[in-house]
Amino acid sequence: MGKYIDINKVLEATIEVPQKYWEVEELMREKPNFDKSVGSKKIYERKEYAIYKVKHGYIVHNTKKNFEEGHTHIHNYNKAKSIIDLAVRKKTPNTPRQWEIECLLRIVKDEKYKKKLRSLLLELK
Repeated sequence: MGKYIDINKVLEATIEVPQKYWEVEELMREKPNFDKSVGSKKIYERKEYAIYKVKHGYIVHNTKKNFEEGHTHIHNYNKAKSIIDLAVRKKTPNTPRQWEIECLLRIVKDEKYKKKLRSLLLELK
């Protein structure tokens, strides 16, 4: 069982911090430079694509593109893997939906494949 200390005793205690630690205080307060969502964790990777588990679903990211331009949000893990599979193989979905095509357009770099996806998107509208 833990031992409890009176709060007044804790408040009275002072701790001397050596000067060398004060010199790096600002460095210690800086946030790390993360370019992904806070709390995200990479859970899958295939070729240049990665899936990150985030608070509300998953993020599919093309690591060869800037994060802001080359990611998309997906609710379902299996659908996220399916999106990556389609992108790697440069295929179109069997039953294409507008949101699926738009997700693929965000993450792929191949212009020929993008043109194919855009024409499919126009057919759906």
